[in-house]
Amino acid sequence: SLPSECSLDVLSECRLCYWVSSNSPLAEQSEITISQAVKYPVIVPTKSDLKMMEAIYAAYGSKVKVVAECENPYLIHKMVANNFGITPDAAIIDDEWMLKYAFSGKNDVKAVSVKPDKNYFSRLCLISLNSNKKTVLEKHVTNFLLNQNWRV
Repeated sequence: SLPSECSLDVLSECRLCYWVSSNSPLAEQSEITISQAVKYPVIVPTKSDLKMMEAIYAAYGSKVKVVAECENPYLIHKMVANNFGITPDAAIIDDEWMLKYAFSGKNDVKAVSVKPDKNYFSRLCLISLNSNKKTVLEKHVTNFLLNQNWRV
């Protein structure tokens, strides 16, 4: 919930996936449910991802087991490829997974889509103050974002 002085505009629904080892049973599926994913340990790139994963796992009756918190894409790839855990990802503009640059061309990992679920989804949102005292730049950027001009 947002404070009453703020508003939220959804810019995009994101597709979600988990990168898994090609040797994982999850790799055999074209998509998985979040209930399946929360049974596996995770590798998270940031503390904010860790907080998010803790909340997701708790919502699905599990406690997150973190293998590593690591910002290095090479190490994340190696840990996933060696089946130490799975790592979450999203496609913000509906085309490419954000971590694809790190995993592209690697046969030892696979992105497995998360089946759409009304209780588990990701959105890119613009949160702004409802103040009438916006600068010209703030108005321009807000208009740019809300009119979908940011999409490539």
